[in-house]
Amino acid sequence: MVKVENKPVRFLTNAELTNLFTQINLAIDRDTFELFTFYLETGARRSEALPPEFTWNNIDFTNRQITLNGKFGKRRTIPFSTSIYEILWRRKMYKHPFEFTIYQASNMAEKYFKLAKIENASLHTLRKTCGSLLVQLGFDIYRVSKWLGHSSVAVTEKHYVDLLQSGISRYGRHNFSSY
Repeated sequence: MVKVENKPVRFLTNAELTNLFTQINLAIDRDTFELFTFYLETGARRSEALPPEFTWNNIDFTNRQITLNGKFGKRRTIPFSTSIYEILWRRKMYKHPFEFTIYQASNMAEKYFKLAKIENASLHTLRKTCGSLLVQLGFDIYRVSKWLGHSSVAVTEKHYVDLLQSGISRYGRHNFSSY
């Protein structure tokens, strides 16, 4: 077997997040801003936030929970912040919470990462950034694993071991404090 070297997980720094959302705001692209905020704060995989997987039936406004349909038919329920609540509430007029195709969402990510001069990033980087923020904010590895829908805690440890060992935050305050 060929041994493959583990590469460190690519996640966005606070400066990169600021640059990304600044570019989206400059373009006055509210739909993309809201979708990217959703990915960042929920850790959803690309398809988990888009139709046909993600519909209004996945959202429980009363209990502030979202059910995401993950890999291999696995479902997970996670809480959502006030900002996600506001985004989803504003979008109630639409047939689906987010009306992008996977292709459109990926193209928007490519466009805005390029405008923000962020290299080696994709929509999946927002998911990885969510995981890194959760770890750095002190969420235990088991909870992060469940939140992201990993097949095991070992998968989560593999991806975030450097953050767990360093205990050093690359971020300032973030919106996750409302959980």
